[in-house]
Amino acid sequence: MVAILPYDIWCYIVSFIPKANLIKLYTVNSLFFHLALKEIYREVNIYHTGDERTLRCLFTMRCVSSNSKVAFTYLLSGVVAHHVDSLVLRPHLFGNSVSVFRFSRLEESAWKYLRRHMNKTAKPSNFVASRIFLRHIAQMTEVKSLTIGCYPSDDIEGFKSAAPFVRTAWSTLQSRLRILNLTIPLEAYSNSKIFPPKLVMGSLEELTIVLRKAYNTTDDGEIIASIVPFINRQHKSLISLTIDTPDGRVNPSPLFNALCRFPHLTKLSILHLRFTDCSGIDVFLTKHAQRLEDLKIRFHVTHHVPSPTKFFSHPMFRIDLPQLAYLDLGLFQWPKNSQINATDGLVRYIGRVGRWLTRLTVRDCALTFPQVVSLVSVVSSEAPKLRSLEMHVYSLSCSLLDLLSQQLPMLHHLELWLMNQGDVTWITNYYWNGFDVCSLACFRAETISC
Repeated sequence: MVAILPYDIWCYIVSFIPKANLIKLYTVNSLFFHLALKEIYREVNIYHTGDERTLRCLFTMRCVSSNSKVAFTYLLSGVVAHHVDSLVLRPHLFGNSVSVFRFSRLEESAWKYLRRHMNKTAKPSNFVASRIFLRHIAQMTEVKSLTIGCYPSDDIEGFKSAAPFVRTAWSTLQSRLRILNLTIPLEAYSNSKIFPPKLVMGSLEELTIVLRKAYNTTDDGEIIASIVPFINRQHKSLISLTIDTPDGRVNPSPLFNALCRFPHLTKLSILHLRFTDCSGIDVFLTKHAQRLEDLKIRFHVTHHVPSPTKFFSHPMFRIDLPQLAYLDLGLFQWPKNSQINATDGLVRYIGRVGRWLTRLTVRDCALTFPQVVSLVSVVSSEAPKLRSLEMHVYSLSCSLLDLLSQQLPMLHHLELWLMNQGDVTWITNYYWNGFDVCSLACFRAETISC
């Protein structure tokens, strides 16, 4: 039976086995041995020696071979490393450890420590662990996804001192990496030891950059100008780009104004954007209008909410996107006296870009039933192939479900949020099978009484 099923099918089956039971597959045969390794060490997290997932990378691999320390050491740094598909680096606590001595001096002592303590529960020091991790990273040649993180609670100076971790990752993964997430403060980009000035990743397809300042006094404009060349150097392979400003304190306008055209870009996500910082987005959208298939824009909520008329009159909402298949649009919760203008603006925009839409999400603004009627009317005429719809509504009724089932016959996924007196409450997902007309909707009976 092992020979009958393809390898990919076995990988899918093994993904459902609890990790605590995967070790039992080691003794079945060589195929299941490698399947278990691939699943257990699919993602490796390097944070600190008190983190459970980090310690697993150091010590729980001893289950691979308990008979020979030599075999264990080989598997730890070789076979296991080649099974790592996703690497998460958050090395700020290792900063002081990797900057004291040269790696070559302590490499041997680090491995002696590991062999001496491999069957013990004592935690290694950051000094020893950092040497072991650096060697592991250098052998993780099959990693496709890399996340480099330095979060608000982390020590940014320690992260800068941990440059060897990032440099090792660049040198090892530069040609194979497909997904890169840079969740670090802007101040870290100024450290040339961490980010080489001419770094090009020929296989990179998805890039996520979080624009966040660690200090309020930081000149974000100057640092953003230094990030632009790095992004532009990836223009030949990049398919997806995400720009996130989580706290709304960084203006990404200089970034969008300076970015070049990416010939293969089909997905763009702009998250937590302040409406006052939208300059340049229309320029970037214009460059990629003919190829963009997936667009997500969500805004940072402030006390100064633009009127619906001002919001939808922005140049970025006047650009035709003829290939757009998925739109995820975040709005503002406007007062009820602005509902007419909000509806008109939303309907006009959906009519402009909705010809080939198959998925539509309208967030952060609860719609009344008349607004839903107007929205569904334009969607049914301009986007007849819509299969997925997500939106906020004030109330759920049979009339609403009847409207959706009649006007959107291809719809098979519906997800609603109910808003009540300003409080957003998550309600269960609503699904129906578009191929079964007898099965209109499946939801909990206690949610609504028809």
